[in-house]
Amino acid sequence: MATIKSDTTDIPQSPKQVFDFVADLNNLESLMPKEVEEWKSDVDSCEFTLKGMARLGMTIKERNETSLVQLENTDVSPFPFTLNCNIESTDDDNTSKVNMVLDAELNPMLSMLATKPLTNFLNILIENYKKQCTA
Repeated sequence: MATIKSDTTDIPQSPKQVFDFVADLNNLESLMPKEVEEWKSDVDSCEFTLKGMARLGMTIKERNETSLVQLENTDVSPFPFTLNCNIESTDDDNTSKVNMVLDAELNPMLSMLATKPLTNFLNILIENYKKQCTA
């Protein structure tokens, strides 16, 4: 099992606002990098292709109001995984600390090859969200 973590980033929104955004998978399209193609989504699931890599599908596994949105792979994905979006409150009611943790069943070779691009992907999602909140 490979565990891949994003940076923890301050998002200028309350934990409830972050949770409400992330808990609707339709919203994730606006965070995706340009390498994402063929996006399909509804509130509880999404599918997309990472150009040059693979088609991925995710569905909501668990929602814990204002603290966690957990996604898991669908049959479309080439490997089993869970993706946790962790939301923490701060002393400022209008700021949250957010990070993402991907637990993926990757063989050792694939893990070596995929860790850096997947870490970058998670960091891009969070940075794009932060930019969207401050625009």
